[in-house]
Amino acid sequence: DAVLLCNPFGEEAARSHRTFRVLATQLERIGVSAMRFDYGGTGDSHGDTAAASIAGWLADIAIAANELRRTSGATRLSLVGLRFGATLAALASSALEPHDLILWDPIVDGRAYLGELAAQHASYMREELGTTWRPRALAHGGAPAAPPGEALGMPIRAALAEELSSIDLASVALPPRTTVIATRQ
Repeated sequence: DAVLLCNPFGEEAARSHRTFRVLATQLERIGVSAMRFDYGGTGDSHGDTAAASIAGWLADIAIAANELRRTSGATRLSLVGLRFGATLAALASSALEPHDLILWDPIVDGRAYLGELAAQHASYMREELGTTWRPRALAHGGAPAAPPGEALGMPIRAALAEELSSIDLASVALPPRTTVIATRQ
């Protein structure tokens, strides 16, 4: 058996690094091969962060899954993803056909997720720079009118924002052995 761990996006990936490292170590201790990896343009991987795309990240998952299968000799692969990593794991599952798919607080609505990222970024900037900082443009209700160009240090170019906005995980057919862990409200 082998488990591929799919990171969340941006700041959440940095904050969950230790959790995934401990999980991988515990899996290895019980004889289950595990792999952690960074998507192209993120973390310690090479690539231009500004050129990041959902299609590229799905290809990264496939490459990592194939490498994990090859190096471990495992015939059964499970995917475990956290937040946006869970969403990517779900999107990759039809091609990879995992034995188990574990989605930990997946992002279901990409448009709402972009709004969440924009709100987090705006909150952080106001905290750091005070009331002088304002998002580029505000829609009714004070929310940013356009997707953020950045979310806590991670660039979000227009094409990536469009890809994120189009995600509707509720419309994706998931494998039969899918477990959803919901800890957020």
